Amino acid sequence: MALTNTYFKKKDEHLATYSSGGIKTQIDFCLVRRTQLSLVTNAKVIPGEAVTPQHRLLVIDLKLWRRVATRNGRRCCQVDCTLPSPCLCTRSFRSRSRS
Repeated sequence: MALTNTYFKKKDEHLATYSSGGIKTQIDFCLVRRTQLSLVTNAKVIPGEAVTPQHRLLVIDLKLWRRVATRNGRRCCQVDCTLPSPCLCTRSFRSRSRS
């Protein structure tokens, strides 16, 4: 396992995820498998975004690859990204809420 925050050099203000009484520390980390460490392109703390008054948001950027399958020489997506039609969702919700 690898701590992604420790692999990128950042300013102190972009490293601290917790502050209390004027003391800033880095307590939040993101773990990835060492074999997948090459997928992480950046790890940062967003200074303006506070989750709570003392904690700040930790963000990592990943390279994700989508594999495309071919059938009969045509490309087709392996992941179905379509959403169900609103009519089906509405009917399903109404039938569940009535019972």
